[in-house]
Amino acid sequence: MGCDTSALSELARWLQSLRRSAGLSYRQMSEQSTLRLHRSVHFLKFYRADRGRSLPAWQVIHDYVRICGGDLRRAERLWKRAASPTTHSDGGTRQRFSAPLPQHVAEPFELLGAMRALRFRHGNKSLRELEQAAIQDGVSHLPRSTLGAVLSGRRVPSRQLVLTFVRACSGAEFDTHAARVWEQAWVRADAHKHGQSIDLKSHTQRQEPAQTDTFLDPAVMRSARSVSSPSRVGRRSSWWSTPGLLSFPPTPLHAGRPQGP
Repeated sequence: MGCDTSALSELARWLQSLRRSAGLSYRQMSEQSTLRLHRSVHFLKFYRADRGRSLPAWQVIHDYVRICGGDLRRAERLWKRAASPTTHSDGGTRQRFSAPLPQHVAEPFELLGAMRALRFRHGNKSLRELEQAAIQDGVSHLPRSTLGAVLSGRRVPSRQLVLTFVRACSGAEFDTHAARVWEQAWVRADAHKHGQSIDLKSHTQRQEPAQTDTFLDPAVMRSARSVSSPSRVGRRSSWWSTPGLLSFPPTPLHAGRPQGP
């Protein structure tokens, strides 16, 4: 959906040629992943990566190329080209996502789109990879079942989940400006859902000390914490519900994940 299909085909053909040159079957590549990457990659991920049907996650491409002894820089160029917007004969461009930046988020469906786009821009990590990236003291603060429900619009994300997701995707720590921008976006989206209005321009321009729990007004954050309560999540499964949600393709959530044969 918006993917450059010719570039995707070129990527697939190049991957196939790498595998043929290496003389490896997909199962042998899976075995090599344990030996060379010190983690197991299922052979079907490699098989689907060079089918040219959908854009694989960058991590899968990275593993494929490393095992086959290919050029990672060329792999990255081909992958990014395949992920770029499609240019049409009339000179127009169909954007892969119509998601706003977090500082421009005002409504729930915009926050959802921004989260999906962030994930894609940073390599479209799988839900399992994001879950593992958020492990602290043996416990993940980003369970893949919960995150999958959030990214599909079926579950309310807490403020903490959004910030943990941002850190797992981009590396932005909780006390950084980038994280605070996402925190503001979450509060605005939640306020909109409750029929409240927060001025976008003045809200995004506020700069207060980072050593406090948050730079937002205490009254606003009391509302945010109440929404974050797990006891409320189940009763508000329609948090994302808005016609605008339909404008976002499912690609950021599913691209790179194994598809059915």
